[in-house]
Amino acid sequence: MKTAWTQAQEKRFAADSVIEEVLANPTQRRRVDIAVEMIGKAGIVLDVGCGDGAISELIHNKGNEVIAMDLPEVLATIPEERRKFLTTMECDASQKPWRGGWLSMSTTSIHSVFETHDGIPKIKDGQIDAIFAGEIVEHFMDIEPFFTECHRVLKPEGKLVITTPNAVRALNRVAMLMGVVEVWHEWNKGVPHNIRYWTPKTLQDAVVKYGFKPEKMATAPSQAEG
Repeated sequence: MKTAWTQAQEKRFAADSVIEEVLANPTQRRRVDIAVEMIGKAGIVLDVGCGDGAISELIHNKGNEVIAMDLPEVLATIPEERRKFLTTMECDASQKPWRGGWLSMSTTSIHSVFETHDGIPKIKDGQIDAIFAGEIVEHFMDIEPFFTECHRVLKPEGKLVITTPNAVRALNRVAMLMGVVEVWHEWNKGVPHNIRYWTPKTLQDAVVKYGFKPEKMATAPSQAEG
């Protein structure tokens, strides 16, 4: 059964090619480029919360095979031309284990990444070279399923690249002193867009708690600051 949060996210992201809009903004594109460079040419990359697949395409262009994973209605926004080189998988990243339906399979080598239980594909343990989670950890009520599944499916030497808004950036500090909360945090508009505030310290603590070793942290200006 879909939760109210899941239904709200599907509705919110299924309407438009929101990732395309992000990449069209030079300041936001800079943030994405930093993340894509961190991933580099890794091998098999899982793009968790892929949206319309625009960033998945950038990762693919680095020489990677990409599994683009998101909620069903969100995956529907991926253009047909991208489906030719992406493996797409319907899955709710806020639940575990990560299993769901395939919409497309880009190459036969990707088959080895999955196992099937009762006809439903599941990502095997230790099969993924890198995971990209762009602007998604701020949406989870419970972060344990996400981090434990990342740890499960990654190879021992695999990398996890996360981007998320910095709750303590200068603009937010000033705004909160004035009693202003950004609109995507407001609860009076139904299920909010963002439900978690992350700082560099709390994000680092979380990845360490779930078995990861932080290697690099970078910041980029937001659209409002650019």
